[in-house]
Formats: sequence, C-alpha cells, structure tokens
Amino acid sequence: HLGVALPAADSYHVYFRDEITKKVTWPDFAFLNLEDPPLACTDYIGEDSVLLMMPPFDAARCSGELLVDGNFENIATPNQMGGWMQHNLDLELVNQQPGSIYPSYTLKTSRREQTNVAYISQYIDRSCLVGKAVLLKFSA
Repeated sequence: HLGVALPAADSYHVYFRDEITKKVTWPDFAFLNLEDPPLACTDYIGEDSVLLMMPPFDAARCSGELLVDGNFENIATPNQMGGWMQHNLDLELVNQQPGSIYPSYTLKTSRREQTNVAYISQYIDRSCLVGKAVLLKFSA
C-alpha cells in the first residue's frame, strides 16, 4: 500500500515507475482510496481529480505470459500460489511426474466451506490489453 499527501492542485496524474529501469510501468493492482474530507474542508479532491496513468502498449514488455506463474513453477506463498489468489479454497501444488527431471505441475484446489462462494483469480496487466473491447477466454 502506498499513501501520499498531495499539495493543493486541480488535478493529478499518477505514474508508476520500475525501481530498476525507471520506465513507466503498471503494478499488479492499483486503485484510488480517498479519505473522507475534514468537516471544514472545501475544494477537497475527488476521484475525478486523479488519473492513474497506464503506460502505452509495448510489444516487448507484453510479449510474455499474460498470466503470472501460468506454468506453476516456483510458486509457494501463504494464502496464494505465486500470482494465483484464492477465496475459500486450499491450494496445493502437485507434481504430475514425480521423480522426473522434467516435472509437470498442476494446481489442485479444495473448497473449504461448501456454503460460501469460492474462486481462484489473478491480476492481469491491463496495459497489455489494447483496443476498445477485449474478450479473454481461459479454461481449466
């Protein structure tokens, strides 16, 4: 999370930069969360005053996998598996070819509570999606 106190202005353009290359980039997830204005405050900014600037489409940057960890390699973090996140699911990384020098992994899910909604998800870099409308189909 990043919090910023902004000086007075009519509008703001927010960019994200890569720490190493210093190029404009897009984070895995970004949203605005403005605090309520103080009671005696006038001219308090709203979401229409802040523009999150997405970098232009770059074929070199966007030519990799759209899904992070789509091949399920090297993923083991609490409550998620690499780029894969879950709600109401237990995730388990399963090697389909144990003992092989060419492992093949799948991600096994088990629902925790049958009465609650369950899903697996991932953030997608929207700056790599171009055009007015994009239809993405994923299958499992």
